Amino acid sequence: MSQQSFAVLYCRQLDLPLAEFEQHIFRRALYQHARPLTWLLQQGRKDYFRADGEFIEDVGRLTRYEDFFAVALDYGQHYSNGWYPRRVLRLRISTERMRRLVRDVFKATLDDTELAGTLAPFMQ
Repeated sequence: MSQQSFAVLYCRQLDLPLAEFEQHIFRRALYQHARPLTWLLQQGRKDYFRADGEFIEDVGRLTRYEDFFAVALDYGQHYSNGWYPRRVLRLRISTERMRRLVRDVFKATLDDTELAGTLAPFMQ
């Protein structure tokens, strides 16, 4: 049985079209204080949220919770995250918020006994 991606599971749980996944997850994972500033940040620099978009794409392809940590590490080391507004002011996606979303989706999937991803190395 092939495992479902995080994006598919997330959209299924929220009854959301897959085409809306990236924008929806972006809003939920963004630091709350950054939400009202997204439009302004994008006007000043069109690629401001490029690293966040790449992170969302990578997370959307996950099929196991455990793989999140490698993706989050890559995101944290992205060159744009060294820029002051992203690093110090945290005008970006929160990896902790994203981790909780990923954990909750995969956990709910396991609770419903659908094999999609795993939180534990062995299932009984």
